[in-house]
Amino acid sequence: MTLATRPAILLVIALGYTLWGGALVALYGVLSLGCVFGWEEVMLGPLTLQRGLLLLLWLLSVLVIALLAWQTWGWLQAARADGQPPPLPRFTLWLAAACSIAAAGATLFMGLPILGASACI
Repeated sequence: MTLATRPAILLVIALGYTLWGGALVALYGVLSLGCVFGWEEVMLGPLTLQRGLLLLLWLLSVLVIALLAWQTWGWLQAARADGQPPPLPRFTLWLAAACSIAAAGATLFMGLPILGASACI
């Protein structure tokens, strides 16, 4: 096992929800700054500047967390296929993949109001 130290194991398990938390803070920050600076009034084609930035940040966050889940799931599947020991214990990889998938789903759900709700009241 190459990464099997306790901090690495905890980091891999918690990374999906750590990224989710970072996405939540970033989305809330962009929303607040956009309301203060009037980005809701600046049009970029069919979208406002604020909604465009929020959509971009939201989709990028979902993509990054989904890639993390895919990578951890890939490590687990590769360890089964070639018989080599995985970089982390199998249960750790399974738990990390499950947490990352759940975090990607939570991030996807968290950003749904961007699609239709009014950004600034």
